[in-house]
Amino acid sequence: MQDYLKRFFVAVIMGLFITILFISGRAYANSDVQEATHDWIFPTEGTISDVFHARQHTHKGIDIAGALGTPIYAVDEGTVIKSYYSESYGHVIFLRHHNGLETVYAHLDTRSVDENEQVAQGQMIGEMGNTGNSTGVHLHFEIHNGEWTIDKIHAIDPFLVFGNGNIGDVVYALNHDPYWTIPAAAVAYEQEEQEEEQIDDDHHVDEALEDITEEQFEDVIYQQENAKQPETDGSAEENAASDNVEQEEADMNKTDVMLYDVAKGDTLWSIAAENETSVELIKEVNHLESDTIHQEQILIIPTKNKHEYVVKQGDTLTKIAEHYQVSIDDLKEWNELEDDVILSEDTLLIKGE
Repeated sequence: MQDYLKRFFVAVIMGLFITILFISGRAYANSDVQEATHDWIFPTEGTISDVFHARQHTHKGIDIAGALGTPIYAVDEGTVIKSYYSESYGHVIFLRHHNGLETVYAHLDTRSVDENEQVAQGQMIGEMGNTGNSTGVHLHFEIHNGEWTIDKIHAIDPFLVFGNGNIGDVVYALNHDPYWTIPAAAVAYEQEEQEEEQIDDDHHVDEALEDITEEQFEDVIYQQENAKQPETDGSAEENAASDNVEQEEADMNKTDVMLYDVAKGDTLWSIAAENETSVELIKEVNHLESDTIHQEQILIIPTKNKHEYVVKQGDTLTKIAEHYQVSIDDLKEWNELEDDVILSEDTLLIKGE
């Protein structure tokens, strides 16, 4: 009897000790999680539509509502451990990160990565959708402090990583602070910095245009390819039609210039191919001694008077207009667009100045 009581008390004491260790370990783990994820970036943009522990504590992530096809990004580098279609999650991706945490991206419209693939931080891994057990277009996002389990016992509140938010808050992708809660003084300072950078860019453009006007104006910018004169034989109507056709061809062949804002990932080869010109000509016009260019650099691009641009995934009219230094209204007019909606693989007409 005494042995039984002794064993019982030992078991109770050990149980209490383990419980205390578990509770304190979880608290310490939370501070560790914040340290381990201090440079993570938010996975998408949209509006918070549901939060952690909602629905009587059964919701183990947060929901971000947005437009169908909104890009979904990896919060940090990691390995794809699952990429498949689930009856509940729909199209879903599981990532395991180097710190042992796992993230889940559910209800996707499309998936861009496969199992065992290595992904970089900020890499687009899919698009927001409405698949599986979903009532609207949104991303369901989970973080697990360890391995994902069916009962989700390791799930932690994403607000622990990215800061507290509320339903209805607008959030932005690719920032650790998705709410952009920058102090007013910092905003004013950043606006001043941007204005100074814009002035520098304007000076650069003016100097570049001045240089090209002086040195290559006649040879590059407004040089017209020799066109054959139309035959004078035939009726006046036929000659007029021939004149119109040859004028259109001459307009298409006219060498012109546009300003291009270099984006991340651009190379001289990709820019030259996109604008139907050559690397050598771009280097000559911009006085480049090497093939190195940097993001946000303004380049003068010799181009045809008309140019076709194939819309890429993630493109917007604003982004394309900034790249080609034209207005959104011009793009809409040239392409007879009634609104700002464009789709991947669409072809847009870009006209030179």
